[in-house]
Amino acid sequence: MDSITHTILALGWSMIIAVVFYYRGRAQTTMIALEMMLENLEENGFIKTKTLPDGEKELIKIND
Repeated sequence: MDSITHTILALGWSMIIAVVFYYRGRAQTTMIALEMMLENLEENGFIKTKTLPDGEKELIKIND
């Protein structure tokens, strides 16, 4: 394999890896932001939740 082919392959794989990690980080950041927002709403009394046996939180419907 000559140096030009090796360089093209290395840059190509580097770009693919960068794109994969970018979208993974973006999705993870979105999930963290949603969790923080729900925790803030719960702490300030805007929503009510109950914790299920598996650790998940479930929203409780509030009738006004």
